[in-house]
Amino acid sequence: MTQKILTFIFIGGLIGSMMGYFGKCSTGSCPLTATPLRGALYGAFWGLLLSLTVSPPIPKDSVPESKNVIKITDSEIFDKEVLKTLDISVLVDFYAPWCGPCKRLSPVLSSLADKVVDKAKVCKLNTDDLGEISKQYKIRTIPTVIIFYKGAEVRRIKGIKSEKYYIEILKQYYVEQENLDSSSNNNNLEEK
Repeated sequence: MTQKILTFIFIGGLIGSMMGYFGKCSTGSCPLTATPLRGALYGAFWGLLLSLTVSPPIPKDSVPESKNVIKITDSEIFDKEVLKTLDISVLVDFYAPWCGPCKRLSPVLSSLADKVVDKAKVCKLNTDDLGEISKQYKIRTIPTVIIFYKGAEVRRIKGIKSEKYYIEILKQYYVEQENLDSSSNNNNLEEK
């Protein structure tokens, strides 16, 4: 990280000093071209700003995806795994392989899938491959996470959130599920 910042500062300073040397300002009031020294300082400042805004490259497959994450590759799988799942909640990540924030969210959802394996499903849907489903659910930004419960959308979350955030949201549906399970058990006892 430090090397990247210093490189950007050096390159910015070099470009600024060359502009200061070759692009002489006739009035002397131009901050970038008045003198080579001013140009170097001004260029180094812009190089520093640029280095802080450029995001680091994301290594491919740096974190292996959990085996508990379900890949949705066609509309039949979407119907089966999401819409026809009535007993637990389903979290669907609408992503694209070229999307940087989506790549950052992936390890969070992989870890989440391992923690909620019996209480919820975690699915991933590539918006490039399944555009018709993305249009149906009006996905305008990615990553977008939609939580389904009993086959219906109950919550929509845009952007990157923490694993704890997703767990807190899913807990609402665990309680509902546990209440339904306990009431059905009570009904079964009363019938006997």
